[in-house]
Amino acid sequence: MLIERIESSKTWSNESKVELITGNAAGVLFKDWEASHSFEFTEHICKQIFEDMGWFLNKIHISRSIDLEACCCQIRIDGCIVSEARFLPNLYLAVLSKREEVPPLGLDAGIIFENFNCVWLEQKFLYKVIKRGTILTPANALFSWLKTSLTQKLHELFGFEDLQNIIDLATKTCPETVTEALKTVTKPLLLQVFRNLLEEGVTLQPLENIFCSIALHAKEDCTSEYLTTIVRQNLSQHICAKLADEYDFLNVILLSSELESKFLQLNMENAGINKNNVCEDFISSVAAYLKQNRKYCQYPVLLVHDNIRSLLSKALRKKISDLHILSYSEIPAKRCLETIHTFSTCCSNQATDSTS
Repeated sequence: MLIERIESSKTWSNESKVELITGNAAGVLFKDWEASHSFEFTEHICKQIFEDMGWFLNKIHISRSIDLEACCCQIRIDGCIVSEARFLPNLYLAVLSKREEVPPLGLDAGIIFENFNCVWLEQKFLYKVIKRGTILTPANALFSWLKTSLTQKLHELFGFEDLQNIIDLATKTCPETVTEALKTVTKPLLLQVFRNLLEEGVTLQPLENIFCSIALHAKEDCTSEYLTTIVRQNLSQHICAKLADEYDFLNVILLSSELESKFLQLNMENAGINKNNVCEDFISSVAAYLKQNRKYCQYPVLLVHDNIRSLLSKALRKKISDLHILSYSEIPAKRCLETIHTFSTCCSNQATDSTS
């Protein structure tokens, strides 16, 4: 099995980088989770991340701290806090898409999951939200938060030793392809390509497709951005399948021709997307739309011109990490699309909306 092959490979460079620090009350949730799932908590998170992203996070160190509030949990990477949340052992977490759906009888849970409103409820009040959101036990909420937060940080953990393990693994299945790819592309450049993919939530599977794309299209003096684009196009079937809804439709948000032309012009001028506050206005519009219409777009996709995909992705995903930005060339010919929204300007109240 692929996971077993990876676990038995060389020492991973990310060991000791990731820590989960808890208060005394939050610490009991690990035993609660393991009692109901019969899996070791952190081991299962690592395997889930591997199944989603194609890279095995080796170890998460867990410890308790008397300096933390009893119900608090922190994720630290290299000693720096990257995420923090509170988990209440005796209550249930309701994950909702709209602020007005939060019942007044619960406790605000703060920002546990980006773009969702979360509230802690007693069991007797669950009926108020059971059809309007996801209900999680505190142990499952902790698991989901940790998995989501770490997935968003994988690109920061991926280093040269991890790259070498990926190369060694791919060499076992497609040695000639890997050799051809490494003739032109340096390891630092290849490392940046893999980091780019992880940062945008793209799985590193199948490895043969990734190395084949690089072997066929790499050229001297090419950039990591160019190679990332080529690899993404090769993985388009996998990317879109992951983002499709239960009916196998890809729910997309579009830009009007006027707004798209504005971004294309900025890109041609190499002026940067922040010119004249275009970026901040647009990010605010997108964030506001997603907050109000989350139930229409569980896997939000912004579909844009090929020449501005990278530009918009860098700007938007820093603020809206679960938004996926795809280019037209990344959509397979037979993929069914449904347009749920079109931005005609940078102001969300002037956009056209097929969901209203």
